[in-house]
Amino acid sequence: MANTTSESKRIRYNDGKKTALMLVDIQYDFLPGGALAVTDGDKILPVVYDLLDRFDWDLVVASADDHPKGHVSFASTHNKDCFAQTSIPEPRSKTGATLVQDLWPDHCVQGTSGGDFESGVQSRLDASPSKVAVIRKGSHQDIDSYSAFADNAYLVFTDLPKVLYSNGIERLVVVGLATDFCVRATAIDSRKFNFETVVIRDGIRGVFADREEAVLSELSSWGAQVQTLGEYENEAS
Repeated sequence: MANTTSESKRIRYNDGKKTALMLVDIQYDFLPGGALAVTDGDKILPVVYDLLDRFDWDLVVASADDHPKGHVSFASTHNKDCFAQTSIPEPRSKTGATLVQDLWPDHCVQGTSGGDFESGVQSRLDASPSKVAVIRKGSHQDIDSYSAFADNAYLVFTDLPKVLYSNGIERLVVVGLATDFCVRATAIDSRKFNFETVVIRDGIRGVFADREEAVLSELSSWGAQVQTLGEYENEAS
């Protein structure tokens, strides 16, 4: 059940910048027991709950993979092994250009429970619907979308840029799954759109844990701040 901390007691950055919490793909298929479970993915939940319960956000955004059956990212679509790569045609290309596609187990298929937000996250989103935006991605059959901002070829953008700009958001605080794919892509695009970006390192986990430090270093090179929840709280309060 969601915490009912009163708005007046919530922690808020006092520098006047409007701030949004970005929850990246905290869905059952990425949690233990899911089709594409991230190791220790459930360990981020206390951090996510804390951010939702004790902090005052101008907006909370939750992204979700939302794949049709037979999606281009599924290994089963190509009759290939999971976690391999293949080349796919770039949609709309007139020159025969291709994209490298990572291949995954079927996951977050539209209409399945694996695509649902984790229940503790969902209950907290339901508690403040007027301050919540849900961004669904990866819905196009022929192209994947790691970032909550756009597909992997930047052919089609989601509503996220419009949502953030229309709410006057200047800072994005990012948590979720997985560090080396959707969190990485979302944080980089956040910087490309010139949002101040904070990645909470104890609120993320990677598919490939040995890549995490390299990814966090890359995000820092883009200008994102990488902080623990404790560091963020100390800076904000």
